[in-house]
Amino acid sequence: AAAAPLVARRSAARVVGLAAEKLAAKKAKPAATQALLCLSEACGPSWVLAQLQAVAPSHKNPKVFGESLAAATAILAAFSTPALSASAAVSFAIPAFDSRDASVREAAHKLVVALCAAVGPALLQSPLLADVREVTRKQLAADAAKLSGAPAPPAASRFFKHSASGGGGGAPDGGGGGGGHGGGG
Repeated sequence: AAAAPLVARRSAARVVGLAAEKLAAKKAKPAATQALLCLSEACGPSWVLAQLQAVAPSHKNPKVFGESLAAATAILAAFSTPALSASAAVSFAIPAFDSRDASVREAAHKLVVALCAAVGPALLQSPLLADVREVTRKQLAADAAKLSGAPAPPAASRFFKHSASGGGGGAPDGGGGGGGHGGGG
């Protein structure tokens, strides 16, 4: 895993969708989470989070959305905030606060609290959380206050492997194409 290969984003998007569905299966969840972490190394954690955000909220099984939020928390823990945009994580969590499923709301709560631990409690006054109901905001503030005495979150344990590379297969911020990786469809 020293040098992750470049992955075409079109192919990676398909894998993210499949992995999101498998997060709800008890036996496949660890493998699906690991696949999302590996794709985050190859394509960037913010990009993977955006793909999860496109797939998970509209899935018919609410457990997929909840487990996708839990996977986003794992990605945040592994890559930390410089690699994972705080606004992307919050925009993924906000629709979950209105979910009818309690496990989805709890997973969103854990994601935002983990984000508060990474960037600080000032996140709670951020305009990013303007759409969150007051009751939820108070719960987030109470849990963030519990973190004030806690040690700083650990440094990132995983890194976007191709952030310094200049061109090629579509995994760096360049966008889409195959670049010789993979083939037809």
